[in-house]
Amino acid sequence: MNASVALADHYAALPAMDQGKLIELRSIVGDDELRAMLDLLPVEGRRAIEAIEAARVAGDMDRARRAAHGLKGLAGNFGAQRIEAVARYIEHGANAIEELDRLLPILASALEDMRVGIASAS
Repeated sequence: MNASVALADHYAALPAMDQGKLIELRSIVGDDELRAMLDLLPVEGRRAIEAIEAARVAGDMDRARRAAHGLKGLAGNFGAQRIEAVARYIEHGANAIEELDRLLPILASALEDMRVGIASAS
């Protein structure tokens, strides 16, 4: 098994969405407000991933880390555990810009899984 597959498998084992977190948020803000926030989550997640990609293309690891930091917070607030974990690794563990070549497809897949998780939560 190559390193990229092993890494993808590692993150795939994490839940895309923490349903308990969504229940908690629903109890705080109500159904309508939660739905409105969740509708924006994939859009904002995509923007953050695009910022990390732009930083990769520019060879700017500091910029990638800053974008990952924002994505980590966004994902964590809504219980998107897989995205949060990958973003945390980019922010704190990735040492070379080349690592993003393996991590960005994992983030894109996690974003799609999160979108599906949000749709199933409604």
